Amino acid sequence: MMRRISLVATVSLAVTAFGQNAPPKPAPAMVMDFSKMEVKNVQVLKGASRDQLNWAMGFISQSLGVRCEYCHVRNQNDFQFALDDKKEKQKARDMMRMVKLINDQNFDGHQRVTCATCHNGRTQPRAFTPIVDPETLKERAAQAPRPPAAGQGTAPAANPPAAELLAKYEAAIGGEAALAKLTTRTEKWTITGVTPNPASGETVREAPDKWVETTTFAPNRSATWVSNGADARIVTPGMYQVVTGADLDDVKLMSNFWQTLRPTQVFSRATTTGLRDVSGHRTYVVDAELKDSKVKEQLFFDADSGLLLRRIIFRPTLLGALADQADFDDYRTVDGVKVPFVVKSANGLGVNTRTYTDVRFNLPVDDAKFAMPPAPSGQ
Repeated sequence: MMRRISLVATVSLAVTAFGQNAPPKPAPAMVMDFSKMEVKNVQVLKGASRDQLNWAMGFISQSLGVRCEYCHVRNQNDFQFALDDKKEKQKARDMMRMVKLINDQNFDGHQRVTCATCHNGRTQPRAFTPIVDPETLKERAAQAPRPPAAGQGTAPAANPPAAELLAKYEAAIGGEAALAKLTTRTEKWTITGVTPNPASGETVREAPDKWVETTTFAPNRSATWVSNGADARIVTPGMYQVVTGADLDDVKLMSNFWQTLRPTQVFSRATTTGLRDVSGHRTYVVDAELKDSKVKEQLFFDADSGLLLRRIIFRPTLLGALADQADFDDYRTVDGVKVPFVVKSANGLGVNTRTYTDVRFNLPVDDAKFAMPPAPSGQ
């Protein structure tokens, strides 16, 4: 799944830092703790923490289909976020005030209208009706209710309840007996679409919420995320980040061992909302809310096999919900449990594909692997 952690994505920082032709010069690692970093010249989202502002900026970025430099001054490799030199930044403030006013006056302060409502991935909102292409017409036809089969009368069949679909999925991937045996999960994979060249990585999980993942972009160029269930760190050769606030909440979401294995246990509410086509498969759509979280999800289960084909996560920000979509394909059985070996992820800025080369359950894992790495000396 694409992730936006700190300045849109820490992995992007690693790519920027190490993507030059010349090898990076040795330098003291930069230690980052957003909970202790001063935020300057905030005029609209006053009182927001550094991590909250980063997520809000990520929302604007994807709503308009732009990156940080569209609004912010960048000198060589450094952003000067406090400067107001660009008219785009000044206009963005006006737009945030306008959206807040619309929601306050018409929707009791709820986020019914956002940047994405009008911009929809463009810098300039459209003031005319959309013109559809053949693919859009096919999509609309696929989502339209189908007429009943002969002999079934005129009333469409009721959609299965969400609890039934979640249970069917768990049975389809292996069932309770197989799932109950799982304790660890080790994965090796390659990923395309994040950098000009494919990257590779390894993920190790231990139930219920321990997680470590290393992405390697090139020799000696990597980024490692580690979580012990309570704390988290992100480490690259040039940076050490203490993960806090909204970033830590997101890491805890990603490190949930059972997130895609036991959906019957992770949601506080789930409702079947309709039928949709996903890659030529008819799917039931389930809207769900995670326990002890403001995160919402949409799950798309194959109407025949019961397998999960698509998952959209909606992460709340100060300005609206950031959406991440993952499509699952090439399910294979590993130690009695079916897992997808191809995951295509997409958000408002791009698409990447993660292809698993090896997946194992229940390999022994030293608990020290999830220990917080010590902060480097120097800053």
